[in-house]
Amino acid sequence: MVRKFATFLGATALLSSVFALAPSLSASSLVAAPSVNWHQATTGGVPGGPGGSMAYDPATHQLILLEGNTNSTWSWSGTAWTQLDSAGCNAQAWGCTNGPNENTMELVFDPQSQQLVMFGGDGNQTWAWNGTSWRQVADAGDPGCTGSCTISPQSTPGSQMAYDPATKQMVMFGGENNAFSNLNYTWVLSYVNGTYSWSQVDDSGDAGCTTACTSSPPARNVGQMTWDPATNQLVLWGGEVTAGNADGTNATWIWTGTIWQQVDDGNGTHAGCGATLPTANPCPMSPPGRVGFGMAFDPAIGEVIVFGGMNHYGASEYNDTWAWNGSYWHQIDNAGNAACGNIVGGTACAGSPSARDTISMALDPATNQIVMNGGGGQNDTWTAAAVPAVPSMPRHVKVIFDGDRATVRWNIPAFDGGGPLTGYRATVTHQIKTCAPSKVDWCNKAATIVHGQRYTIHVWALNAYGKSQVATLSGTRNS
Repeated sequence: MVRKFATFLGATALLSSVFALAPSLSASSLVAAPSVNWHQATTGGVPGGPGGSMAYDPATHQLILLEGNTNSTWSWSGTAWTQLDSAGCNAQAWGCTNGPNENTMELVFDPQSQQLVMFGGDGNQTWAWNGTSWRQVADAGDPGCTGSCTISPQSTPGSQMAYDPATKQMVMFGGENNAFSNLNYTWVLSYVNGTYSWSQVDDSGDAGCTTACTSSPPARNVGQMTWDPATNQLVLWGGEVTAGNADGTNATWIWTGTIWQQVDDGNGTHAGCGATLPTANPCPMSPPGRVGFGMAFDPAIGEVIVFGGMNHYGASEYNDTWAWNGSYWHQIDNAGNAACGNIVGGTACAGSPSARDTISMALDPATNQIVMNGGGGQNDTWTAAAVPAVPSMPRHVKVIFDGDRATVRWNIPAFDGGGPLTGYRATVTHQIKTCAPSKVDWCNKAATIVHGQRYTIHVWALNAYGKSQVATLSGTRNS
């Protein structure tokens, strides 16, 4: 997006196209970006098995973990875990029988029913948590069904699911079927008049499609999807694109409520990137492809956070942290070392949790922190606090000439610092102008441009945390 600033008016032929612009840009501002502080909150206290799922329950003000190895249900106090279902039923694998018996499932809060909803895993059953107990739902005609619930999507371990406030539905994409084929269909779960119901929504022209829905992203499982309130979009990233080998895509897609759109392909410059094996055509501006990572929205910086995961069964194992700001990805834990994160033949990110996959991760609004548990044989719990920063400076400052008008333009900063831009500040030789970011023309003020006089333009970007480094242009009017 191009931001336009300041029209300067004069009597006759003012600035010519040989204004001799000489940009003076500080490289240090190009790395201005949010950072993240990880803290190990516990070294145990919950089973931490692979394939669990975590979500915040605003109805009970609890962060809930449905543990993937035992099906036990836990709540997070901010410092410790407490088991909520039958005490001791986590003593053996699959020991909790009063709730879902799944792994690699998804747990999502549904504001319509005020309950947490679980779907996926080894079966195709749907369950709801009311704050104290589980009950199976969406099984009309098949009470107690497990892997053959006829009104539900098929068994889909590793599906991606999130709530869409725009449509007031839970959206489920992909997964792996019982034949070990990855899926690329999209279903929505609605709650109306006390009843949950599933329906497929992306099969226009492909009625009942499962693995080849032409209007959908490529088939995948064990990726992640989350709602991004900063952009009012569901964001889908990562996941296994070739069933059975954990080759992770790095493509980013959004769900508009009716269709899917890829948003990290450079407006088509890299069309189709991330669709196949990650080594074949990766999206160049996105994190390395992976599976089994954690993903959650962080309101502290207004961006979607991704941590960890692996690619191709341990060929790459990650402990890096990335953020999606609605337009692009950037790494926020590298302390200037852009290569950190891949611990296989690379460098681990210091201060971050150890590399792991099959992670459970969610935002805890009570503490305003991201909480991450388990994965990779670990049962520890970490919290992440993202730290906003000042924005980087405006980019590509230039002067556009049109007769007796001279307009200064620039592009938005590469990073907004994790806080929304609140405006711009500019000086043109000694005239100070403060400009709102939502305007098309800013600070439209007449100025006399004198032949032979040198002018200097300074532009800063502003957010709540301060102003960026300055972008400077200098030049002399020539006739």
